Amino acid sequence: MKRPTKPKFKELTYNSRKFLNKKIGVAAVETYISLDTFDSGVNASIDISDCNRKVSLDFYVYNYNKKIVKEKLDKLDLLINELTAFRTKLKEFITEGEKRREVYNAYNKDYRKWKKENPDEALARKFTLEDLHD
Repeated sequence: MKRPTKPKFKELTYNSRKFLNKKIGVAAVETYISLDTFDSGVNASIDISDCNRKVSLDFYVYNYNKKIVKEKLDKLDLLINELTAFRTKLKEFITEGEKRREVYNAYNKDYRKWKKENPDEALARKFTLEDLHD
């Protein structure tokens, strides 16, 4: 029998870095995938950084058992779904925050006008902690 020839594979890698802020800062999402030429394991990770914090998520696959591969892909799907849900909720909260800001600004305008028209009453009024939260 002739000695078998060791297969040669082209190295496969994928790298991506996207900055999260358009103008300044180093906040980024970085993805990395490589296919190991030695044992055909997949090294994969996602790094999310903002200011001085960094989160790393690993998606390494060294065993191609369907259950293990499914677990890795399910992990990624869950992350995508949660980020999508978070985006939807964030937009809802921003909309509500804008409405509340308009109401507060109208109140503040009316209060300043009232304070100008009633200087003695405004000075005599005692504030409590509850007033700060209203």
